[in-house]
Amino acid sequence: MILWLLRFLHLLFGGVFVYAGVLKALDPGLFLLDVRSFDLLPDPCAAWLAMGLPWLEILAGLAVITSFFRPGGLLILNGLLLAF
Repeated sequence: MILWLLRFLHLLFGGVFVYAGVLKALDPGLFLLDVRSFDLLPDPCAAWLAMGLPWLEILAGLAVITSFFRPGGLLILNGLLLAF
């Protein structure tokens, strides 16, 4: 029973980040506008963040879902939650 709950939670947690990353990766220009609206990074850094962050979210989410490098994926995703 507990094992199924853990698998469901891994799927849910990783799936949220995969979904969010795919949405951002499909339209990086719109995500760049969102990043620029916070005025935390200068323009070249904001563009690099807008291009790289979605793929980091997707890969870390897949790591959590598939249990391939799950501890690293969880560390990255929890770090992103703390940063944002």
